[in-house]
Amino acid sequence: MEYDRAIAIYNQAINEYPSNYEIRAALALAYKQKGDFSRAITEYKILINSNPENAALHNNLGTVYYRNENYDLAIEQYKKSIQIDEQLMAAYGNLGLVFLKKGNVKEAIPFLRKVFQNEEDVVKCIDMLYKPNQEQTG
Repeated sequence: MEYDRAIAIYNQAINEYPSNYEIRAALALAYKQKGDFSRAITEYKILINSNPENAALHNNLGTVYYRNENYDLAIEQYKKSIQIDEQLMAAYGNLGLVFLKKGNVKEAIPFLRKVFQNEEDVVKCIDMLYKPNQEQTG
């Protein structure tokens, strides 16, 4: 319910200030948090259209795609995010997670190694995230 109220306020503000980046970013996040992925995607695409080199926006759009189980589109956005900003560790972690979700441990490992300090942490991540996923599908 709180998201609905926030969304209403942000939409009203967008009507008054349509080019305000902060308001639209807050609106996109509210839609994402609420689980209204189609509207979150629309808002993130508007933001990216006016800020194509913003790595965080691509990462956020990737996260919406991931939550909506559009894994290939998520991968595309996470990779775009890394192209723009090689230091954005969240995008590496997210890529690792999406590859684990798709059952591709081999492809996940290089991205997880960027995020975790040692191999033990990489293995723990894989054990924690990949194996439960296998039990659900296996």
